[in-house]
Amino acid sequence: MNSLNFIQTLSITELKKQQQSSFKIMAKDNGYWFRCGSLSGHVSNLDPKTVKPEDVLVSEVSNDAGETFWMAHRAGSAEAVVEW
Repeated sequence: MNSLNFIQTLSITELKKQQQSSFKIMAKDNGYWFRCGSLSGHVSNLDPKTVKPEDVLVSEVSNDAGETFWMAHRAGSAEAVVEW
């Protein structure tokens, strides 16, 4: 199983203030990634061309392997699609 543990979550405004930098989403071959100051990370489950900045959160997360990374994602509650 590959689960994520959310360590901290910030709004785009909070992250920009913390990093004293602009927030940029860039395209890559198979999706998007973001950079804000010294932080960069994945963009997950959102289309940056249609989403509003206030609907995006940036979270520091760790996975089952103990790897820690940053991820930009859509704000809101997650609903289970399948429960076993």
